[in-house]
Amino acid sequence: MDKKVKYYIDSKGDFVIENYNLAGPFANFLPGIAGFFGIPMWAFYVNRGQCMCSFGVKSKDNPIMEFLPANRAFQLTSSQGFRTFIKLRHKNKTILYEPFRPHPENGVFPAVQRMFVNSYELRIQECIPRRRPRDRGELFYDPERVLCRAC
Repeated sequence: MDKKVKYYIDSKGDFVIENYNLAGPFANFLPGIAGFFGIPMWAFYVNRGQCMCSFGVKSKDNPIMEFLPANRAFQLTSSQGFRTFIKLRHKNKTILYEPFRPHPENGVFPAVQRMFVNSYELRIQECIPRRRPRDRGELFYDPERVLCRAC
């Protein structure tokens, strides 16, 4: 499995970082105005783990999830941020698999992890050859709330 980091723009115009957990540190904000009254919302993400390290309304003084500066977020997001665990059968054993983990092998399967970024959306995807389904996470804004889902 190729473990090189690749950067490119896909056919939809999204900026893609392939094997993003191995790439140099990258952080950004997703701004938004939501709801009937135009409440300012924000989300801070980094290219580690499941990416989302903080989000809130109005300013960094009103976080829903504690705001961490970038240097701390790079260290803590994959262990203290959002995490997903999947129970799988592998070689006649039941294992607990964690997609989007910082190293692509994830201890069991070779994986390609992709981060898709544009001005209003962040998506992450982990593809494991010969395994189904793909794991994908999306962060998007709903007019009255922030939603994060595993698809």
